[in-house]
Amino acid sequence: MAQVGYEPHTRVRRAEKEIPGARIISFVLSNRSLQHPLHSRILQGVEAFCSEAGYAVVYRSFKYPAQMPPEDIQLSGLLRQHGVANSVILAGTNYSNLLHALKTCRIPYVTLANNVIGERSTAPGFDQVRFDDVQGAADATRYLLELGHRDIWFIGDPSKPWCRHRYAAYARVLAEAGLTPRELAGGVSDDQSVDGQHTFDLLYERKVPISAILAGTEETAYGVRDSIRRHHLEIPRDISLIGFDDQYEEQRVAGMTTVRVDSEEIGRQLAKVAIQKIRNPQTPVPEVVVPTKLIRRSSCRPVFENVRNQAAV
Repeated sequence: MAQVGYEPHTRVRRAEKEIPGARIISFVLSNRSLQHPLHSRILQGVEAFCSEAGYAVVYRSFKYPAQMPPEDIQLSGLLRQHGVANSVILAGTNYSNLLHALKTCRIPYVTLANNVIGERSTAPGFDQVRFDDVQGAADATRYLLELGHRDIWFIGDPSKPWCRHRYAAYARVLAEAGLTPRELAGGVSDDQSVDGQHTFDLLYERKVPISAILAGTEETAYGVRDSIRRHHLEIPRDISLIGFDDQYEEQRVAGMTTVRVDSEEIGRQLAKVAIQKIRNPQTPVPEVVVPTKLIRRSSCRPVFENVRNQAAV
């Protein structure tokens, strides 16, 4: 206890006082902001499930570098806040070094697999929950093909594993259709919206043929949308556009077709696995996969040539 800096948090003591014999689950948001709607809704799902199951939840943000050796990670800074927690939910963006550090300390945990960097995060595993963004990207690409699009581009930051996974699914579907995947790597800005704007600007300057775009994230899609409009083009008349996440309710009036991620259900599943880990700490829990859903709105339409050919028939 002295080694890792064990010190029960006052909120934990309060939870135990209000709920005698309460079980405590720590929700740790690593290297991300709770202002991001995906992560805030995941927390809402965790809290809702735990409340129904009689468990208390404590929240903590935690930042650490990817390059730090596991033995150098200051777990004491984490455990001082969560010293009496029975299980830990790792959300946000995590690296393999923290996972190894927690394993060494024998702390039960469950991870959001989509956002784990440095592990085989696309492979089925244990003690983790993922949303099926690979299937979501494949569904979005097939939808654009069904609309007659052939000049389909993917815009996203390849340094992020979630964008790489979605690009791989997009590329596989296009290859199956006998088409060449088209990607202009983003990553010119840490702001994903700005990154989307700059990336489309480059495509426009190169005068490449574009009839549709699949964006790696919703923030990227909104940046692409703004750039398309600045170049006096219209969505979907000139370019069809699909986003990914469907978290930004205040902007849905724009009618963005997107792949919906049920973030609150992800939170509920994370909480469910965390409780299973409390009850059977030594038993690995098989991975839980939460489906995604393609939401068709007004930002996509058939290509003009396809509409004209159908009318002629």
